[in-house]
Amino acid sequence: MTYIQVKEPTLESLTKKTRQYLPPRFMSVSQAAQQLVEITKTKPVHATPNSSPAANVNQFSSLPRQSSAQRSHLLDQISPIPPVNSAPNKSLVDADRSNSAPDLADREANASLDSTGGFVRGGFIRGTVTPCTLYSQYKQRTDVKNEKIPFQDWPVDTILAWLAEMGLSDQSLVNAKKWVKSSVTLLNSTNGEIEKNLEIKNPLLRKKLHLALLSKKGCTDELLIHAGKMDVHGVLQWLDDIGLVQYKQIFSKNSIDGRMLHRLTTHDLNALHINNEYHIYSLRSGIRLLRKCNFNQSCFVRREFLDEPMTPEHIACWTVHRVMQWLEGVDLSEYASHLRASGVHGAFLIYEPKFNAELLATVLAIPLDRTLLRRHLNAKFKQLLGPEIMHEKRIVESRPDYAPLSTTSKAKFAIKMNLNIFKKTHKYEIESEDFIAPIEGQPLSLPQ
Repeated sequence: MTYIQVKEPTLESLTKKTRQYLPPRFMSVSQAAQQLVEITKTKPVHATPNSSPAANVNQFSSLPRQSSAQRSHLLDQISPIPPVNSAPNKSLVDADRSNSAPDLADREANASLDSTGGFVRGGFIRGTVTPCTLYSQYKQRTDVKNEKIPFQDWPVDTILAWLAEMGLSDQSLVNAKKWVKSSVTLLNSTNGEIEKNLEIKNPLLRKKLHLALLSKKGCTDELLIHAGKMDVHGVLQWLDDIGLVQYKQIFSKNSIDGRMLHRLTTHDLNALHINNEYHIYSLRSGIRLLRKCNFNQSCFVRREFLDEPMTPEHIACWTVHRVMQWLEGVDLSEYASHLRASGVHGAFLIYEPKFNAELLATVLAIPLDRTLLRRHLNAKFKQLLGPEIMHEKRIVESRPDYAPLSTTSKAKFAIKMNLNIFKKTHKYEIESEDFIAPIEGQPLSLPQ
């Protein structure tokens, strides 16, 4: 016979906070069951006939402190315990099977469903909300981002979301919702109509939208299409790489993307309040490198690696952090920190003929009286760039109109006035010589 140990409190301790128990005693299982039945008969639960579990929810102190609606929902989920000798309920068994782990056949079916693009745990689609609808919307957004769907077939909601990503204001988006009926509305409208209906006040944002629509219509400039892959966040990362972090706020405020960098003009620099000639030359060298890499930022070299080639093509891809590592390697680590926010990067060293060792010593704040240190920097600088690059720099320095580059000189933007009032010109028509980084084969023009 099986016995159980019973632990009962004393009568005096029932009215106190601390409980005191009688010595343990043992009774059989049948005696314990009979005692429980007698207690149930003598002390029934006082509940009205029309009462529900939710009505007497406050009697249970063991339930968590939740609202009455939540507690009633918890009590409704509690199923009555069937008798020991009764047959199991079929609905309970089916529910238990549905909550249990799937067998091998179910796992194989789920695997085949995952491979066909259905619901995947941890994926982009939530299993609690209309999977088919969400998957179709996600697939449509992915196809639009990957340019699998042409711009002419974009729905209106996708066009409005694209305009919001372009940086349009709330008022411009409200106007776009009223005016844009399809993508044909934007493609067939002139720049003046777009400006009038959308009420875009920022000239840089108007130019950004114009370049984006130009790339959607189809243009002969392949670099403009490649530049469309570089968004605002990519431009901010690019500013970190070339060491011009002080302009990140103004670039982010005006939503400058890769297309704007590709066709950045002196008028845009004036609108961005960038008038430091030294920084403009640094921007020009960085844009030139982006064009050579088709605006692929993976070409940048941010850290030193084993068997690194020291060719001019590779050094041009150095970021400002890699240049700082080079200074540490040539025993100039105490001056390397001066390159932060200086705009000195590999493309600036290679592509700019006016950048020489004397200018680098000025940026590093090496005193003039430390001639041995400046001579050491000059020797390492020539060794890094190679004889061909140094020969090109000497040719430029030998010209009679050569003016050395200074870190404090301000650029003077020339204002061009069109005196022919009968000639119809549009403000979106950009002359090629206005680019701060002219495309190869075009004349070089920077503010004098």
